[in-house]
Amino acid sequence: MKVRRIVANVATENTARAKAFYQDVLGLDIPMDYGWITTYGSPVKAAVQISFASHGGSGTPTPDLSIEEDDIEEALERYGNVLVAGGGVSPDRRTSATSILRSSPATTAV
Repeated sequence: MKVRRIVANVATENTARAKAFYQDVLGLDIPMDYGWITTYGSPVKAAVQISFASHGGSGTPTPDLSIEEDDIEEALERYGNVLVAGGGVSPDRRTSATSILRSSPATTAV
């Protein structure tokens, strides 16, 4: 038996709100959308990996998700564009990459 993938399912009352971050900022595709569940993905193949942590490093809270981005500057620019366009993500989150990568806009009251 081989594990083919592990999927993080993030609980939210508003699946459409996640679009502003996961599609508009990170550029992920939507391979599945049933209204009550939307899956964001990438055709890039990645190794199966799961992490368990007691904290996020240097005593910070453990993040719900970790996102590896190949160009953080471009992602931050897209994030700023979503803020300007009123994408449903609050301006107080724009101050650091850590905030972007440590929070999930679909579930956090932003």
